Amino acid sequence: MRRFALILSLLIFLLGLCGYYIGARLLSGSALLAAHTSAVWFGIITFLGLVLLGPTLSRILPARYGGRFYILRWSISMMMAIFFAVLFYLAVTDLAFFAVGIFSQDLAGTLRFWSLHFVAVAAVGTIVVGSIQALAPKVYRVEIPLLGLPSEFDGFTIAQISDLHIGELIGHDYVRAVVEKTNQLKPDLIALTGDIVDGAAKLVAPIVADLAALRSSEGTFYVTGNHEYYWGVENALFAMRKSGARVLLNEHVRIHRGSNAIVFAGVTDISAGSSVPGHKSDPEKSVEGVSAGTVKILLAHQPVSFRRALKAGFHLQLSGHTHGGQFFPWSLIVRLFQRYNQGLIRHENLWIYVNRGTATWGPRLRFGIPPEITLLTLRART
Repeated sequence: MRRFALILSLLIFLLGLCGYYIGARLLSGSALLAAHTSAVWFGIITFLGLVLLGPTLSRILPARYGGRFYILRWSISMMMAIFFAVLFYLAVTDLAFFAVGIFSQDLAGTLRFWSLHFVAVAAVGTIVVGSIQALAPKVYRVEIPLLGLPSEFDGFTIAQISDLHIGELIGHDYVRAVVEKTNQLKPDLIALTGDIVDGAAKLVAPIVADLAALRSSEGTFYVTGNHEYYWGVENALFAMRKSGARVLLNEHVRIHRGSNAIVFAGVTDISAGSSVPGHKSDPEKSVEGVSAGTVKILLAHQPVSFRRALKAGFHLQLSGHTHGGQFFPWSLIVRLFQRYNQGLIRHENLWIYVNRGTATWGPRLRFGIPPEITLLTLRART
């Protein structure tokens, strides 16, 4: 509790600091805004309050009321996106002023005069384009060569869906569109790599039920992400099982072709052990009893699981979590916190594929990082 209070206090302080920077910068750069100083500060303070209030309301109010706050949450999420877009572009222009001012103060002054026009156009452009890109997922097709893969599995396909965040902002229409597009790929197996459920159980269970329409020859397999634990993981597991998905909690299944088989294993989210006893992520346990020569594929929500996956002898890890940053400039910042944050990566003897997220979290925005459904094709490597 003390740690949560400390993190929340730091978040409020940082948001306040950013809000002060934006307010001061707008007032210094526009005579029109400077004439309405009180209104500018009132607007910024109100916004920061709403950013904190929106998620709080959805968590403390009963589930039967949560859906009524859709418009509020959507508005707040878009305001948050605008806030950070303005913050980023203001910071970029200020750095440009500093660099140009070293050589020419007159040119720096001219740039400063036009800076708010640039910031306004850039921020609005980011929101408009990003909102359009978030409307529908893009299919990424990837081939992965696996040493020791039996010839019967050459061409085996996996459709990966990750980070759907079914909740107040991701509803029936979007989930049904994802299901339809996934089924069109005719995959052999479907992997759901966490953060699928992100809302109160009574509110999201009917939407999660839409996943029952997913079709593949070997079925749908699911592992938890960090967001499932924010709302009560047992409720999320019940909803996912009811949808027909096979839940993998540090366990594995064998997929057979003729006399050969490969293993699909799944682990709980790497952060789960601190919140739910018995849910500590354990890649080694997930493949107990599996021979060393068997090709092993791990479903693990967070890419950082790769170290233990490598130790446990896995050949391929499928992850999500990062959203690839979701929208610019977070697509740059995420690289500071996640070594592997999108796409296909080779780490020693382990292939890692990081899905960029099939939907969105927070703002319904995907600027430069489209939502993704991945079709992975396994290839036998000699």
